[in-house]
Amino acid sequence: MIRTNIKTQIILHQLKYVLEKTVQDKRLDEIVEYGVLERVLTNIWVMGIANGQIHAKMDISVSYDNNNTSFDIKGNVKDRVFVPAQDSKWLQGDIDSNEANCPVWSEAINWFVKVCRQEKLSFKGGVIVSDREQEIVDKFGLILLTDDDKTRETQTSGSIPNSNSSELGMAVSFSPEESGD
Repeated sequence: MIRTNIKTQIILHQLKYVLEKTVQDKRLDEIVEYGVLERVLTNIWVMGIANGQIHAKMDISVSYDNNNTSFDIKGNVKDRVFVPAQDSKWLQGDIDSNEANCPVWSEAINWFVKVCRQEKLSFKGGVIVSDREQEIVDKFGLILLTDDDKTRETQTSGSIPNSNSSELGMAVSFSPEESGD
């Protein structure tokens, strides 16, 4: 049986808040909870999509044993990103609508959502896991992300730390077409 502590609860709350404010996908909410409790979820991608292309990306990284050190798990270009299959059947629960713990993240999320809406981008969420990939794919009905990532052509402006959890980091990037200014 998996035990949770305060840090785990803060991480879960923060990640669920990101999903609630962006993709609003209850299945991803379940995947995040399972992945954090099992300590296999390393990244959540919230993507602004248009015409099968990713023009905006918020990359949330999770490092379970950070303890205020510089060690961090980051997704990289070769990681396999999974997204919910459109025809997958899944019983959906309620999304927690509490406010974010970190005011800096809240502001960053609001800005990201505003830019995506201004540019008429639709939201899509994906996850990267460090272990038990096939189990999670099967359990939650996931498929590989196939959208063309236009954000890879630009530099990320650095990590946005979470004021309440050193285990969480956020990076935002935009395609050259959607600069985010």
